[in-house]
Amino acid sequence: MDIIFRVSDDGVAFRYFFPWITSTETILKEHTSFSFNNQARAWLQPMSEAKTGWQQCHPSYEEHYLQDIPVGTVSPLKSGWVYPALFKTDDIWVLITEAALDGTYCGTRLMNDSLSAVYSIGFADPREVFTGGGYLPQNKKHG
Repeated sequence: MDIIFRVSDDGVAFRYFFPWITSTETILKEHTSFSFNNQARAWLQPMSEAKTGWQQCHPSYEEHYLQDIPVGTVSPLKSGWVYPALFKTDDIWVLITEAALDGTYCGTRLMNDSLSAVYSIGFADPREVFTGGGYLPQNKKHG
C-alpha cells in the first residue's frame, strides 16, 4: 500500500493507493483514526440517523454544531460526526475534513462510539444509498 502525502506550511493531506489491485475490489472497512489528548476540546456537528426526519431526508447536515465540548463526547444522535471537525489541543488547532472525492470512494464520517479521544473514519450507513448502487467504496483496477 502506498500512502501519498501532500504537505504545506499549514496542513497535511493524505490518501491511500493500492498499486497491486488488478480488478475492482470492494473496501469493507476503513482503519484510519485520529487520537487526541484527553484535555483537547472539539467543535463537532452530529450526524443525523439515516432515513429519519422530514420526508426521511436525513442525513441533511443541518444539525447544530456542539461547540467547545470535551474530546471524546459521544454524538447525541449516535451516528457519528460530520465534517469539517475542529479540535483544539493546547495552542494547536486541528481541522479534519475530506476532499477530492472522485467517485471511487464514498463520503465518510467521524466515529467515536465510546468516551475515547480517538476518532475513526466510518463509512456511510447502508440506508443512505438512494441510487440503487452500493455504499462501500471500490478500489478500481489500474491500466
